[in-house]
Amino acid sequence: MNSKKLLIAARNIGITFLLATAIGIGALAADYYSFSSVTQPGSQNFNLGQNGLWLGSKWYHGKVSDSDLKQIAELLNREQIAFAYFHCRDIDAKGNLRFGAPKSANKFIDFLHRECPKTKIIAWIGAVGPNMHGEVNLNSPQVRARMAEQAAMLVQSCGYDGVQWDFEYCINDDPSFMDLLKLTRTSLPAGSMLSAAVPFSWNPDYIGRVSLLTDQIAIMAYDTVCFLPRWYAGYMKDLVIRYANAIADHGAQCKLMIGVPTYEDVTALHHKQAENLKVALVGVKDALADPTCKRQAVLGIAPYAEWTTDAEEWNTYNKWWLCDQSTKKP
Repeated sequence: MNSKKLLIAARNIGITFLLATAIGIGALAADYYSFSSVTQPGSQNFNLGQNGLWLGSKWYHGKVSDSDLKQIAELLNREQIAFAYFHCRDIDAKGNLRFGAPKSANKFIDFLHRECPKTKIIAWIGAVGPNMHGEVNLNSPQVRARMAEQAAMLVQSCGYDGVQWDFEYCINDDPSFMDLLKLTRTSLPAGSMLSAAVPFSWNPDYIGRVSLLTDQIAIMAYDTVCFLPRWYAGYMKDLVIRYANAIADHGAQCKLMIGVPTYEDVTALHHKQAENLKVALVGVKDALADPTCKRQAVLGIAPYAEWTTDAEEWNTYNKWWLCDQSTKKP
């Protein structure tokens, strides 16, 4: 009799567990598909007209027409892009730019300086370290010195307003990256901007120390592995607060740019249902509305990237970030 009761109890527990699991999975699935459509970014306007945008290397190589130049100038002005990060390709093992400083770069930079006087044209320089199967060893003083020289050359020879180092992957407390920033600062002409595109995994102390060496930190807040929209929005909120407060607490003049995803790649790191512009803006605006966030350290947002941002995403950007009432429809 006791054995029979135990079997019945065990069966009931099993059924209850299966039902609870099914309900939990159903709730997660419902949230996964409904969060993006039901949840809207906050209505408060935090736009300062100081936004960024990453752009490809075709401009640097001169593979653009006069029509392309006019269109990109119109976009930069219309979307209030104050910092345009134009890709200059990458650094080789010796610390040299693979493609140098082509004269073709001067043409588009001169044009944009005339047509977009409120936009700084920044040389976005990529470098990949051994921990990402790359060949750039920042531990080498010779490599760092050469990289700093190359950065200065882009400003002096091409006319960029500054540079942005995108070294991947820069781990927490890496002293060699800080040494690169110091060298770059002393190599650049006075008044040049120094920016760093950085990962989302740094601790507050390292964020603060890097902020004391740069004019701008652009956090690459994507490829986070977050596969639930609510999870990504919450993580984005925490991320913005952590980076903004670390910069402010160190008393740096540096400002924070928040990189947001506008690409459709499906990878182990990026889940587009969760990591997309609208969900990112939910997290960003929740952070900036939080009284604990020192938002005086935040400049704006930077879509990654121009070549992946479609008309619908620009509409989302205008509607929820620029707060353009003409696009703010239900």
